[in-house]
Amino acid sequence: MGCRRGAKQSTLITYLQDAAARGARIVTNCDVRRVSFARGAAVGVEARCGRHAVTVRAGAVVVAAGSVHSPALLLRSGITLPALGRHLALHPATAVFADMDEEVQPWTGTVQAHYSDQFADLNRGYGFKFETAPVHPSLQALAVPWESGAQYRDRMARLPRTALVGILLRDRFGGRVRVDRDGVAVMDYRLSRYDGRHLRRAIGAAAEVLEAAGAREIWAPLARAVTYRPGARSAREDWLRRVDRAGWGANQLLLVTFHQMASCRMGARRRTSVVDAEHRVWGIRGLYVADASTFPSASGVNPMLTVMAIAHRAAGVIATQ
Repeated sequence: MGCRRGAKQSTLITYLQDAAARGARIVTNCDVRRVSFARGAAVGVEARCGRHAVTVRAGAVVVAAGSVHSPALLLRSGITLPALGRHLALHPATAVFADMDEEVQPWTGTVQAHYSDQFADLNRGYGFKFETAPVHPSLQALAVPWESGAQYRDRMARLPRTALVGILLRDRFGGRVRVDRDGVAVMDYRLSRYDGRHLRRAIGAAAEVLEAAGAREIWAPLARAVTYRPGARSAREDWLRRVDRAGWGANQLLLVTFHQMASCRMGARRRTSVVDAEHRVWGIRGLYVADASTFPSASGVNPMLTVMAIAHRAAGVIATQ
């Protein structure tokens, strides 16, 4: 990284750079297909790099491919633990949008400057959080209902005056990761009734926040345009009933995920978990998982720091073996 003469030099620091400086070899564009085993222990991986087969031999194998591809790799490798791929948590996320009287230019300013955890513990630690997020044209394009080209264009043109309240749900009941006949990861996830009740409450409460902020018109990212103008008595309750009629199912309401967790969860029993308290896959020596898939359940906060802590702890365990 360059700098002016006399200025303090800045250095780009990453863990990959640290590893390479200490002799690690990093292979890119490489598709790991299976973990290799010998006498009940993991001894390496088999991969493909384009047309080339790659075999890596190792004294320990660490799987850290995320909560979708970590279980898929283990399933492709022939591991058949009952919990493997199950309990997938996604932190389902959506938002409620509003047209404001003045320009707010939602693509500018501090990213995620505000949040609220007032509703984070509605029942046994499960609920939802409110967050802000930058609304770029691509995000608006995903969220805007489509009923005609003219209607869609009109809503997109209102982007400079659009505000939102983001909703992040802590899901209690999860989905599943499987692999198809070609070994490709396949996800099955449906929002449970329990989590759906929290989501409906979140949408109503987010609309209330936008009303307090002076919203002119409020809408949800549904396939159909369902809007209301604050002011009339029971307007928000009537709108929620129309949201119910528009539907909460697949391809009816926009739901996205930023955090995938819990599909190789850690636990005390082989029957109900995939790795033990030392990150080891049950019954296989030298095979570890060190990513968000080891969460026992969905976290109540952004999982980034917890993932870093898991990786640090797993490295310490492996170093002592």
